[in-house]
Amino acid sequence: REFTHRVKSVSMAKFSSQEVNALQTGGNE
Repeated sequence: REFTHRVKSVSMAKFSSQEVNALQTGGNE
C-alpha cells in the first residue's frame, strides 16, 4: 500500500512539473 501511494505521489509530482513547464513555455511564447 505504501509503495503504491508513493508511486502515485511521484507520478502526480512529475505531472505537476510537466504542467508547470508547459505553462511557463506557453507564457514565454
